[in-house]
Amino acid sequence: MNLWLMACFLAFTASSVLGQDRIRVGAWNIETLGSPDRRDYQRKSPSNGYGVPRKPQELANRIEALRLDVLALSEIDDTDTGDGSATNRILDEAFRILNRRGGNDWTYELFPKRIRRHSFLHTGLAWNRKRIRAVGRRFRVPVTDVTSRRFFEWDRHPHALKFTRGKGRTDFVVIPIHMKAGRSEAAVKQRRSEAEALVRELSVIQDHFQDQDIILIGDFNLLRRSEPAGRVYRKKGGLFDLNYSDRSTHIADLPFDRCYIPRSQRENEFAGVTQVRIIAPPVAAQKSFRRQFSDHWPIVLEFAKQADDD
Repeated sequence: MNLWLMACFLAFTASSVLGQDRIRVGAWNIETLGSPDRRDYQRKSPSNGYGVPRKPQELANRIEALRLDVLALSEIDDTDTGDGSATNRILDEAFRILNRRGGNDWTYELFPKRIRRHSFLHTGLAWNRKRIRAVGRRFRVPVTDVTSRRFFEWDRHPHALKFTRGKGRTDFVVIPIHMKAGRSEAAVKQRRSEAEALVRELSVIQDHFQDQDIILIGDFNLLRRSEPAGRVYRKKGGLFDLNYSDRSTHIADLPFDRCYIPRSQRENEFAGVTQVRIIAPPVAAQKSFRRQFSDHWPIVLEFAKQADDD
């Protein structure tokens, strides 16, 4: 077992000894999965993953080691064969491998972008039906895609899906996030506009699903928690940042990946939750991980299964 898989195993074991069946919701930006020739496009270096295809067997092992119920996906390319559905052949094979192992019945759904014909950089959700069940269909959050003449907001248009552990038990809504990337002033302003557009719709999402327990998780591309978009989520949206300490989730030592939950639910469905786990490879293995998989590390939110609170 390599160092990264051992770290995942120890983290899972430590949480399991509490004697509770914990629910684990993760997120992973699997850099341009499906298009190896677009990875690290600026340097075009194999040492940074350019031209290096991801192997389904290895990806299956990484996902299994996270011990998740739900996985929020980003940067997944649609590589389907023209049947109209959005699928990714590497994910397909990885989940086929996983589902031959006990305790696994993984499926996934990729969500359409603002420009529906685009086949790259999709968000989506994957879940293990042996542990959790999706309720109903995805909900396309009615955010405004265009609010200025300078740029488009939410190119990776947000969608939501509800999950449950069973009648009367824990249920919650997950929204995978992939916001505008970049360090420029324009990118920072765009992220703020995206955050404002999304928080305006939080009550609409809660009403649609008849559930207050919303999880926003994924690649927010925030350079720091104090960025304007982060303040919008916390102050206007009433959300709690579970990577408030700005721990690195990226090969460049940046805190891009985050999870937000309603502050009002910290004492209810998400009681006891403080920070997300950053499942980073050991320092000595980070360059290898970046080459084989992604420039982002997975993150995991964990909370106790209990009676539903709404």
